[in-house]
Amino acid sequence: MDSGESGADVELGSAGPSGWGGQVSGDPAAGPAGAGAATPAEPVRPGAVDWLLVAFVTLLSAGTALVGVAYLPWHVGPVPVPVSALLGVGAMILAPRACYRLTGSMAAAALPVAVWFGVTVWLVLQRNPMMLSQALSVVQGQWRVMVLLGLGSLAAAATLTLLWAERTQARYARTAADGMAGPPGSRPAAADPATPDPTPVGAEADEPPARST
Repeated sequence: MDSGESGADVELGSAGPSGWGGQVSGDPAAGPAGAGAATPAEPVRPGAVDWLLVAFVTLLSAGTALVGVAYLPWHVGPVPVPVSALLGVGAMILAPRACYRLTGSMAAAALPVAVWFGVTVWLVLQRNPMMLSQALSVVQGQWRVMVLLGLGSLAAAATLTLLWAERTQARYARTAADGMAGPPGSRPAAADPATPDPTPVGAEADEPPARST
C-alpha cells in the first residue's frame, strides 16, 4: 500500500505547476504585462563607412547641380525645355533621405541640400569668360533659373520637414515607452503559484472585515 501511494504521489506531483507530460509552463511574469508594444530601438551610432557614403552622396548632389545647370538652356526647336530642373528635384528628395538613413542626423541630411544649392547658385552667377556681360549658363530666359532653384528648394524643404517629423515622432515614442516601463524595480513581482492564497475558502476577495460588536 505504501509503495502504491508513493507511486500515485509521484504521478500527481509530475502534473503540478510544471504541467502534464513534463511540459514546463511559461514564465508567469511573461503574461499580458510582457505582451505590450515593443519599445522602439535606440538609434545606432554611424560608423566611418556611413560618413564616407554621406560624402559620396553629397558629391553626387554637386554633380547633379552641375548637370542641371549645364543642360538648363536646352531647346526642342524654338521651345525651351528645362527638363534638367527635374534632376534637382530628384536629388533633393533622395539624397537627404539616404544621408539620414545612414547616420540618423539632420545635419547629414541637410548637407547634400546645402551643397546642391551652393553649387547651383555659384554656377548661375558665373560670367562667360569670353563675354563678361553674359551669364555662363543661361543667356536669355532667366525664368529657367528660377524654375531650377524654386523646384529644388521646395523639394528639399518638404523632404527635410518630413524627416524632422519622423525624428520627432520616433523620439516621442521612445520617451512614452520609457515612461510606461518605469524604473526596473517599479513593476510588481509575479505571484508564486506554489504560495497558497491567504484568502479563506468561500470568502470574497473584496469583502470588508467583520465589525466587532
